[in-house]
Amino acid sequence: MNGVISTALFAFCLLVSHENFAQPVADGMPTYEEFEKNIGQYPYRAKSERMAKIISGIPALTVCMDKNQIQSLIGTPDYGRTSYGPKGPGEKWLGTSWMYYLTKQSGLVNTNDSTVEVFFDTKNRAHWIVPHHIDGGHEIGAVSAKCL
Repeated sequence: MNGVISTALFAFCLLVSHENFAQPVADGMPTYEEFEKNIGQYPYRAKSERMAKIISGIPALTVCMDKNQIQSLIGTPDYGRTSYGPKGPGEKWLGTSWMYYLTKQSGLVNTNDSTVEVFFDTKNRAHWIVPHHIDGGHEIGAVSAKCL
């Protein structure tokens, strides 16, 4: 009987979603600290070519695009991060996010900065794209959106 239970438990573990066991993989993007170090002085304003690429690429962004597709449309992010949650014991890897700054007023958090944040799931597919203070930019997807 113990063998049947052990076999059933093993089979169940194999069937459980890959996302429950997924581990973060570095995507080679700069860290926040590297981005801050390279700013120089505030207020920061991205180069006009970079701003134009980001702004012109936003309308073509859709949920479930992979990182290469996002990068080809709006360029390399200023930095990337790994996301975990929910907060507390048992946190698991939720995916990554990329941040693009068009303007940044200071080294502090400022909700008036012009940014685009792209949230990826554990399969590197965008599920939520959030432009802030960019004319014509609107939220795409949702925090809870899933890509098949």
